[in-house]
Amino acid sequence: MALPKGEWATKLRTMRHYNAIARRYDELYGSEQLAKMKLVEQGIRIEAEEVILDVGCGTGLFFDLIAPKVKLLIGLDISFEQLKIAYKKMKRFNNVQLIRADAEHIPFRENIFDKVVAVTLLQNLTDPERFLREVIRINKPHGECVITALKKKFDKDKLISLLRKAELDFRFLEEETKDYIVLCRTI
Repeated sequence: MALPKGEWATKLRTMRHYNAIARRYDELYGSEQLAKMKLVEQGIRIEAEEVILDVGCGTGLFFDLIAPKVKLLIGLDISFEQLKIAYKKMKRFNNVQLIRADAEHIPFRENIFDKVVAVTLLQNLTDPERFLREVIRINKPHGECVITALKKKFDKDKLISLLRKAELDFRFLEEETKDYIVLCRTI
């Protein structure tokens, strides 16, 4: 499927940005991202037999928190340079796999994941509604997803409207951070 020119240009800018900062990403944002990820981890119940997708996995900061607790963790990101760093972290685990892909066109069949996690991703997407449709498609019926959204990019009403339009059941887990952290369930 060909993307409209403007949409491709935005995705290319995002890829280039994250490729450029990949080596310094953990140093620049690691503690902030890890704090969000710990809140995400506390907000969901993780089962040993679950298959989880970390969309926008970046450098793999979430791996240490989740991989020891699940059957399979798949990290997906559009940035090749970020994935190269994640690959080094992935080697510590035998149940983590990586894939380079676009979050708005996730290359998995339907109903495969128990949970989907997307930390600090929504503001980088050209079509957040398309992403949410993808999450619903790949998540098992009544599956969970945790999404964070930067407050400086999404006001709460816009985010609520987006989640309702996607027909997700949701609740806010944390609002005292720079992000809204939202636990969603497919209906």
